[in-house]
Amino acid sequence: TSRISMAGDEALIFATIKTRVMALKRQTGQVVWEASVSDKLPYRCTNNDCLRVVDQRVIVLAGDGGLYGLDAQSGRTVWNTRLNSTPDRLYVINDQVAVFDERDDEVVLSIIDPADGSERQAVKPVCAGRSSSMTDEASLDSLVLVDPDQKSFYILFGRSEGRRGGKGW
Repeated sequence: TSRISMAGDEALIFATIKTRVMALKRQTGQVVWEASVSDKLPYRCTNNDCLRVVDQRVIVLAGDGGLYGLDAQSGRTVWNTRLNSTPDRLYVINDQVAVFDERDDEVVLSIIDPADGSERQAVKPVCAGRSSSMTDEASLDSLVLVDPDQKSFYILFGRSEGRRGGKGW
């Protein structure tokens, strides 16, 4: 089976089917452009988490770790890069794209400029516990909650000790 993911702006709706990305006129459904990416969306992508529209870029996360910035009006690939891992969602924070990736056996939240694909910052989320043995780090499937104004965000990860000593999330 193939997944369909959709996002949009005022005039266009953007959709992915397998490795195809397309723009359709919102009013008529007419196809404006089609483009291809290296792989279909990651299996775990849901709720349009791997297709985002930021400024004049359609950002697509492919299942092989390819990350693409397409021009929203023409479909031309403006930039693409290969992540070291295959995360299952993209975030938009302060008009920048954010995605978890692995670097030297650590997980970072990479902040990417949607205009040119350059990395603006890499943040290693860590939660220090009461002792050094209780330090927790983010994983590829950690969750980011973004405020509606997209200026603030919160990363959810970590563990707690249950009554019987078992670890839980």
